[in-house]
This record gives sequence, C-alpha cells and structure tokens, in this order.
Amino acid sequence: MKAYLVRRLGLAVVTVVGASMLIFTIMRVIPGDPVTAILARAELGLTPLEIAKMREQFGLHLPLHEQYIQWIRGVLTLDPGTSIVRQIPVLTEFGRALPVTAELTALSLVFVIVLSIIVGTVTAIRQDSWWDYVFRVVTIGGLSVPVFWVGILVVLALLFWFNYTNPLVYVPFTQDPLTNLQQFLLPAFVGSIRSVAVCARMIRSSMLDILNEDYIRTAYSKGLHESVVVLRHAMKNAFLPVATIYGVSLIGLFNGVVVVEIVFNLPGLGRLLVDSVAARDYPNVQFVILVSVVFASAINLLVDLTYALLDPRVRVGA
Repeated sequence: MKAYLVRRLGLAVVTVVGASMLIFTIMRVIPGDPVTAILARAELGLTPLEIAKMREQFGLHLPLHEQYIQWIRGVLTLDPGTSIVRQIPVLTEFGRALPVTAELTALSLVFVIVLSIIVGTVTAIRQDSWWDYVFRVVTIGGLSVPVFWVGILVVLALLFWFNYTNPLVYVPFTQDPLTNLQQFLLPAFVGSIRSVAVCARMIRSSMLDILNEDYIRTAYSKGLHESVVVLRHAMKNAFLPVATIYGVSLIGLFNGVVVVEIVFNLPGLGRLLVDSVAARDYPNVQFVILVSVVFASAINLLVDLTYALLDPRVRVGA
C-alpha cells in the first residue's frame, strides 16, 4: 500500500508541476498582456518609454523562465503576487471568492448525492416501468444539454411565469442564512444536473447487477419486505463501486461553477477567473487555475486510494 501511495503522490506532483508550466505558458502566448489591457480601458496615451516602464514595474520585461521561477517561489511561500489590474493581493481576492464557490460546490454535491440515489434506485427496482423510462429520458437529457442553457432557461421561466428572480446581491450565510440559501439553491441545482445524470445511471447499473444476485433472491424468498431487501442488502453492496464516482463528480462541480456563477451573478472563483482572463490579469488567472488543478489532483488521489482500499487487486496491479 505504501508503494502504491508513493507512486500516486509522485504522479500528482508531476501533474501539478506540468499544469503550472502549461498555465504560465498559455497566458503568455495568447494575444495581449496586462499593460495592453490597462491602456485600452483607460485610453491612456503613453509613450513607448512609459509603456516599457509599466512592463518593468510588473516584471513582464524578464525572461519567461525567470518570471515562472518568481511566480512558483511566490506560490510556495503563499505569496502568489498582486493583481496587476486591481492592485490587490491575489490571496485577498481569492479569499473573498472562495467561500462562494465552496458553498455552491457543497450544495451542488448534496443535490447530486440525494437525487442520484433516488433516481438510480427507483429506476433499478422498477426496471422497464414508466418510472424507469421517464427517468432514463431525463438523465439522458441532463447529459446532453449545456448547463449555461439550462440556467438561462430556468432564470427566464421563473421570471416570466412566476415573476421571481434570485437575489442579485451576494449575501453571506453568516449575515442572512435564509437569503443566502435562497440565492444558492437554484444555482446549485442547475449546476448539479449533469453530475446527477451520470451518477444516477451508474447507480442504476450497479443496482441492477446486485438485484440479480442469488442472495437477493434468497432474501425475497424469506418474505422480507422490498424496502428491507433494497436498503439493507442491495444498496449497501451496490454503492461500493459507485462511491468513488462522487469524488470525480466533485471535480466536475468545482470546475463547472464558472458557468453557473456567471449566469446567476455570484462573485465566486468562476467569476473572478473570467474577469481576470478578460483583463489579462496573469497572477489571478494562474493562481485560480493552479488551485483548481491541485484540487482535482487531490480528489483523484483520494479516489485512487479509495479504490485501493475497496479492492486490493488495484494495489497489486498498479
């Protein structure tokens, strides 16, 4: 197990380092830079010498490898720099946006777990019934339609049919819990649709395999009620191979908040990333994406370890 853990940790470290290089390179390759974006917005008529001084002020005059080394050194010392556009420390802006994204991701995961268990279990124990067909069509639709499109339709439908709009100004949970939940429940549900569809189909498939086992038929032959058979015998074993899927879904939920936060006007990491990309704000973009990569690598590592704990053959074959 130790050797397996070391290999997976090494792979995670290589992934993060490679991703940091890729992020840094892409931000320098795309057209434009922070100075150009600032001058375009402010409509400043600066001379080439003044523009060169601005680039030097932001460290953009240095060779790329030196800029990368300075940035990585700052990240490792928890000082990833200052926003070039807003002149605010990156960690300050990140700290303001993180609670919004964390809450949205957590609520979305709750929707994923609850709805996928209900849909997957019902469609399995009522195989080929009208419940099964309806939910299967719904899950296929959830996999097919873009999240931003669903979000826009939901917003427009609530506005025109019920004259309802989500609160537009972010309210922290500690300040007003009810308004905060009112603001987050709808975005969390919309953001969870795709993951619900994936997990529900996986649960249905796993449940169908378990329900055809001999010990399940034996439990029914003893006269046990269907709810007892499903909850105590089938569901417990069916969820062993499915449990790790929720870890992968968590990565998708965290990375998918960009679209949801834009549609519902939430000031989270997704909104910060979009605004920073538009402004070519290198420090913000690089740090937010790097944190996303670290988060995804950590979840993947936990998923791999969970697989290894549940099935020793994974450790042997890895």
